[in-house]
Amino acid sequence: MAKLKLSPPWVLYYKKLNTLFEYDKDVLVIYDEDEMEIKLYCSDNNKSEALSLLLPNTISFGDVELKITVIPSNEKTNRVKITINNPETAIYVLFNTNNDYVESVEVIPTPFGKFTYVIFVKEVVQYFEDDLSDFYGVKSTLCEDIAREIFKDIDGVFFCTDID
Repeated sequence: MAKLKLSPPWVLYYKKLNTLFEYDKDVLVIYDEDEMEIKLYCSDNNKSEALSLLLPNTISFGDVELKITVIPSNEKTNRVKITINNPETAIYVLFNTNNDYVESVEVIPTPFGKFTYVIFVKEVVQYFEDDLSDFYGVKSTLCEDIAREIFKDIDGVFFCTDID
């Protein structure tokens, strides 16, 4: 009898991350199965700082640890100061340029503080997920759903989909 082998959750995490950044001209996502590591190569150092702030360094899947490493460019660029105290700046820097899935990033002052909205294009994205309920084995979803799953929870930052 043939064995059914499904992708482990750390591979699915990589696929989500890769799908979200597949059309970002500044970020390349590589999964190293031997080292259990995802490497994000950034040609924009501001984006590398933002990713370092917004993504966890490691993720535990039971007794499996997946390491996430952000690798900045060697080029010297004008850097935007990004700290843990201003995650909205990190979101703005990360998503405001060169990602075809992002329609816009809007920062709105409210009585409760600033709200930052990452507005993704109105498009279904797909990645292979061994989904037995799907004829093709793919997961069909929205970028906003992927972003909510892979990034740390950040107060005042919201992911949504354009209505047009």
